[in-house]
Amino acid sequence: MKPLLLTLLLASLASAAELLPLTVDSTALGKTVVVKGTLGQPLGRLITIEGAVAGPEHLKTKAQQGRTWFLVRKVKGKDLPAPCLIELPLLPADTPAAGKTTTLRGYEDGGFRGIPAAALKEMTAIPQTTSWAFVTFFHVVKQLRRSDSPVR
Repeated sequence: MKPLLLTLLLASLASAAELLPLTVDSTALGKTVVVKGTLGQPLGRLITIEGAVAGPEHLKTKAQQGRTWFLVRKVKGKDLPAPCLIELPLLPADTPAAGKTTTLRGYEDGGFRGIPAAALKEMTAIPQTTSWAFVTFFHVVKQLRRSDSPVR
């Protein structure tokens, strides 16, 4: 009976630990701490993605408008369980129009965007912004392949 109790206690502690915020020193990021991005790969790792520039029908919020988004269907040649939307800050000049398949080589990066709630409470002039959150984006190093066929 004691091993079962110990197992249940350890399982409970592990579950509780998952709920607690993890504090990490920023100097550890990219060295002893690896951050996985939206695409399931470590930030900063050079990878190949396939998909298409997203059209307005894929954008769900007003905050997404005015930026270029890519609907990723494959990462490193493997199909994703569901397409993933990621921001592209810079595009190659010959990127196909929205909805046309292309393959890009680059890396995912990330950072905080918006204003923390505590800071908003102390501001007299409140700018139009999103809530403070960590976001990722994909930096294109080069376009490998493009097609004029629509994404399936």
